[in-house]
Amino acid sequence: MNRLAVVALFFVVAAHSVAAAESVGWRTDGDGRYLDAAPPIHWSPDQNVAWKTAMPSWSNASLLFVCSEPDRVLAIDRNNGKIVWQQSVADVAQGDTVKTHDANGYTSTTPVTDGQRVFTLFGSGVVVAHTIKGQRLWARVVERPQHGWGHSASPALGGGRLIVHITDLIGLDPTTGAEVWRAPSAEKFGSPVVTKIGDTDIVITPSGDVFRAKDGKQLASEIGKLEYATPVVQDGVVYFIEKKATAVQLPKMLGEKFDSKTLWVGRAEGSRHYASSVIHDGLIYALSREEKFTILDAATGAVVHQQDLNLGERSGSNSAYASIALAGDKLFIGAENGTTVVLQPGRTYKEIARNKIEGFRSSPVFEGERMYLRAFDYLYCFEKK
Repeated sequence: MNRLAVVALFFVVAAHSVAAAESVGWRTDGDGRYLDAAPPIHWSPDQNVAWKTAMPSWSNASLLFVCSEPDRVLAIDRNNGKIVWQQSVADVAQGDTVKTHDANGYTSTTPVTDGQRVFTLFGSGVVVAHTIKGQRLWARVVERPQHGWGHSASPALGGGRLIVHITDLIGLDPTTGAEVWRAPSAEKFGSPVVTKIGDTDIVITPSGDVFRAKDGKQLASEIGKLEYATPVVQDGVVYFIEKKATAVQLPKMLGEKFDSKTLWVGRAEGSRHYASSVIHDGLIYALSREEKFTILDAATGAVVHQQDLNLGERSGSNSAYASIALAGDKLFIGAENGTTVVLQPGRTYKEIARNKIEGFRSSPVFEGERMYLRAFDYLYCFEKK
């Protein structure tokens, strides 16, 4: 699926976040929390819409730069929603001959930016770098995905490297695209995450393998395991939340031995968890593909609450793809049929609102009083009015 790169549009988000986090990518900084945001809790195609922009094709990507099937990346002006530039990698992709799934396509990954350059990984195995103004810097086929169900692991930046997880985990030189290091780590649908131990950037894969970002040195293996979702790191703990849920304390410093510790192993309701979780104020919020919602205690893994969300006519198997988001003091949980439920965080279920647009699989992005949502047909900017 090609994601239209929402360049200018989400660039204010990038400008705010890059200074603090050094890069902006999937879920902005990966944890799905936008604590300073205050977006509307009610919206529709005609309510609280600041603008909406028709997309050339669908995509599952989210964030500042959005893609569009099968091989384009787009930049959007955040003030009015106009497409500033769009570029294709069809000349490099050579027909997107890699097998994929109809729900995944070639543009399920979210681009990542360092504020100067935009890096996009397509399901064809093509990685491309553009300037913010849309000039291609380099593009190449890094390697072709093999499992045939569509690639969805987003790229990340850390340790001076562009990290891509295709068949192997690979560290690229972001300036040239040249391969610096390569390490085996099982290909999954979730994305690698970059975090720090001391002053060192490390990469944690959904398979629970841990690498030094700069040179790919493996520090640990299989400290947790995910098949579909992405690990979430908070306060020195990495959470692997799916049907089997695990919390692992990372070491405070790197030494000869990677001294991690499994804090607990628990269980969330449902089967596959395509949606990645949010951890906030001691609670974990998880969602399965069948819209089964689970709240876990982050300290113990104990189940606090479970509930079927019943988000609409497409409820059931493969209904929920978008990851959970926290904006300000509200949770936002969406389904493929276009329904989003807004909840009050806490140990009990408190629904605030339900909203409906056309379908989507991408995760929302928030900035101030705005919510950006990449639906199948449009890129929406919702804003309080």
